[in-house]
Amino acid sequence: MNTLPTLSQLQAFITILKHGSFRKAAKALDLTQPAITYSINSLEKNLGVLLFIRKGNGVNLTKAGEFFSERAKILLDTYSSVVNDIKAISDNKNAHVLTLGVSSFSLFSSLSSKISNLQTDFPSAKIEIIEGELSTLLRMLRTGQIDIIIHPDSIHLTNCDFIEKDFFKTRVCILARKENPLINAKSITELNNAEWFLTKSKLNYFNNLKSDLKNKIKNDSLVLSGDGIMSLLMTLNSDFITLVPEVVLKKTPLIHDLQEIKIKEPLPDISYKIVLSRYFPLKESVAELVFSLQENNQKTH
Repeated sequence: MNTLPTLSQLQAFITILKHGSFRKAAKALDLTQPAITYSINSLEKNLGVLLFIRKGNGVNLTKAGEFFSERAKILLDTYSSVVNDIKAISDNKNAHVLTLGVSSFSLFSSLSSKISNLQTDFPSAKIEIIEGELSTLLRMLRTGQIDIIIHPDSIHLTNCDFIEKDFFKTRVCILARKENPLINAKSITELNNAEWFLTKSKLNYFNNLKSDLKNKIKNDSLVLSGDGIMSLLMTLNSDFITLVPEVVLKKTPLIHDLQEIKIKEPLPDISYKIVLSRYFPLKESVAELVFSLQENNQKTH
C-alpha cells in the first residue's frame, strides 16, 4: 500500500532541485550521497513515477517531477507555518498578530487610516503588510504564511482553496499631469489617442472597461504596465495617463502634481475583496483584528 512522502523525502527532493545534483544536495543536508539517493528512490517507488532524469552533470525534472515540485514546496511551507503557529500559541496565545498581503499599491493609501484605527483599538497588535504579485500572495495564503489578502475584484479568483468577502468599493479616476494635452478632455472618445500606463492590477479593469464602452476606446491604444509608484511617476513625467482609485487622490503626495480628467461617462467602481484560506482558519485573535478592520471600513465608506 502506498504511503505519504516523509518530511525528509520532501526536504531531499527540494534540496536536489535547489542545488541541481544529488551530490550537492547531500552536502547541503550533511548527509551521504547514498542516503539521498535511497530517499529519492524510495519516494519515486512509492509514487510510482520517476521525478528526476539523472545525468552525469546533474538532474532534470520529469513532467511528474515538475508537477510534484510545486506541491512539495507547498507542503514544506505549510509544515513550517503550522510549527511557527504552534510556537506562537505557546509563547503568547492571546497575541494579536496579523500578516496582511496586498496586491495593489493604491491599497496602501486606503489602508493607512484603517490600520491606524485598528492599532488604536488594539495597542499591542502587530501588523505586518506584505506587497507582492497576487500569484505569490495566494501561494503564501495557501500555505498559511499570511492570514489574509486584500486585492481588487477585477482579478477574479476561481480556486476553491480561497474564500472572498466584500471589503469596499471606490470610484475610479483618470489621472494625467496638468500639462498633458488631454487634460481638458470631456469624453472617453477624446482619449482615443491617449497612451496609458497602468498598474498590473488595473489591466483587467481596463480591458473590461474597453468592453463596457464598446468602441469608445480603441483596441490599439498603447497600454504599458508596471507597479503603482512607476505608473504615477510615468504619468507625472510624461503624457501617459493612468487609472487610480479615488481614495488615492486624497492620500498620496505625488497626486498633488496630477489632475483628474473629468469625463462625462461614469466609470465603473472598483471593488476590493478580503481573501481568506479555506483550509487555514484564522486564529481567534487574528479573526478579531480582521473583524475590526471590516468594521472600521464600514464606518468610513
